[in-house]
Amino acid sequence: MKIILKDKEYNLKINLRSYFVFEQITNHPFEIKTMFDNYAWMYSMLIANNKDCDLTFDDFIDIMDEEPNKVNEINEIIQKENERFSLLNNKKDDSKGDTEGN
Repeated sequence: MKIILKDKEYNLKINLRSYFVFEQITNHPFEIKTMFDNYAWMYSMLIANNKDCDLTFDDFIDIMDEEPNKVNEINEIIQKENERFSLLNNKKDDSKGDTEGN
């Protein structure tokens, strides 16, 4: 999914790289416990999927302060990504069930 920050379009999605980046930034296993974790997760998805991203974490936080609607936009993307993963996992579970019965 796409988001525009400071007049530049970025890809934003959940993938393995975004989990790795989160763990590098926070120095702990993936778990959203604090407000910092939440914003670190958003930023992780941004830099994990945009190799040319030149926004620092401070830049990102400034944008979130200046344009609070962007937080809602990113949260909607995260929700859609989580739904996508749920659908994928359900399809995998369904296909396992088909082979076990035969």
